[in-house]
Amino acid sequence: MKFEVLTQQGKTYQDEIEYVVIKNQEGELAILEDHIPIILYVLEGYLKFVQGQNISYVVVEQAVVEFKDNLLTVLALEAQIGQTLNKANDAFNKM
Repeated sequence: MKFEVLTQQGKTYQDEIEYVVIKNQEGELAILEDHIPIILYVLEGYLKFVQGQNISYVVVEQAVVEFKDNLLTVLALEAQIGQTLNKANDAFNKM
């Protein structure tokens, strides 16, 4: 599936992934290819993107996540990516 992250500054990230785990105030949700269409709100949380052995994290604030037709779109007020959750959080906090 494809994913893209858009912020106020424009398109921030775009790639191909196998699946994503979304952590928001409600808990965690995994989305795999061909998942039913869904829209989620993330006040503060993160998304874990997995492609084979590669894992990356995007920490987001005030985001809407939409999945439809194997395209995951994240519209966020702010977003920072990192190879680990700690690195993504550090980048987010320095922003």
